Amino acid sequence: MSTLPAMQTGGYADPDVSPIMYITVSGDILGTFRQWAEGRRDTSQTAVTYSAQFFDLVRKRARPGVVLGNATEPREEKVRDMTIAVGPVHEGGSGVMYHAQMVTRSLVNCWQILRRAPTDVIVMDGAGYWFPLALVATRNRRIYLSIHTVLWSGTPSRMRRWALAAEAWFIRRHCAGVLAVSDTIADQVSTLCGADLPPIRVFSPTYIGDDFAKVEPASFDADVFEILFAGRVEEGKGVFDLIDIGKSLRQRGGRPFRITVCGTGTDLDALQARIDAEDLGSLIRCLGHCQREDMIRQMSDASCVVVPTRSSFVEGFNKVVVEAVLAGRPVVTSRVCPALLQVKAAAVEVEPDVALHYADALERLMLDRGLFEQKVAATSTLKQKFLDADQGWLASANAIVA
Repeated sequence: MSTLPAMQTGGYADPDVSPIMYITVSGDILGTFRQWAEGRRDTSQTAVTYSAQFFDLVRKRARPGVVLGNATEPREEKVRDMTIAVGPVHEGGSGVMYHAQMVTRSLVNCWQILRRAPTDVIVMDGAGYWFPLALVATRNRRIYLSIHTVLWSGTPSRMRRWALAAEAWFIRRHCAGVLAVSDTIADQVSTLCGADLPPIRVFSPTYIGDDFAKVEPASFDADVFEILFAGRVEEGKGVFDLIDIGKSLRQRGGRPFRITVCGTGTDLDALQARIDAEDLGSLIRCLGHCQREDMIRQMSDASCVVVPTRSSFVEGFNKVVVEAVLAGRPVVTSRVCPALLQVKAAAVEVEPDVALHYADALERLMLDRGLFEQKVAATSTLKQKFLDADQGWLASANAIVA
């Protein structure tokens, strides 16, 4: 058990009130919790983390909280009314193995729910299939879904269609409410389930305006046109397209440019090897993971942000798109990113999966002052939504959880 100091953030929960549980799949939950318990924000993330917003929800409701998350080693910590339990999760399967893993994870979640006896459970997508949760969704226990990734992209496989049919049954029959990070996801839930829907609330990622106060205004006249990629370094995120983009822009001549890659992932070494093999080291650099302050500094140095996620990747709400707008930077991306719909005025949209189209769009921003300044100006009218806590996850969860 933890020896963290008691949280100075509100009154104790009623010991006779059952807990709220949050089942998540990403982030350093223990690290976020320790910083939250000391009244600090998670320094590793630019956005306000969803787990921190859950901790605020529990405090607001004066109820105990339980969070289940992932970690390489099993561990449980408790401070006052909050319990954090993390452990390893088997991942990496494909085909039948993937579906078996998702069912197994959900059954483990069912056991944890029975063991810890919450009356309200918020389950993030990716933490296992939802339909097995019908085993524990009783009249005295409400299950809510927090969905951050599109349910399908392109044409789902036959097994995926079967899984979606089972998930739709669960949502119609046993789900008390849905939190969706984009209208695209909310529309997919509606399409999947038809008219028999639980309440759905669409929320936005939440940011602190002061974080971006020191960001320098974007300038078309910078000596070097800085192109920023931030996110997981994986093939599905389009990182290898950056090679072709760099080669194309180099071949065209034009003005000096540089592509900066911020992030880590399974393909980081392969990407660096490709950069070296193509002799692009002076044009493409990899910085690895950037903490919040470093990430904002890179945004300040950038001329624009590129998000080349490929259609083979099931994309969530890519927060880098929002962070670019908050930093006053144009975005080059495709319809694969649901976030595009909320920032279109500040973006140059291209067809997905075609590196040369990205190079064309970037070249236009590099050479067309009018286009560049038009996109920069549009960011100022789009920022407020992402700085408004009333449109964030916490407000939406507080409204939908009984």
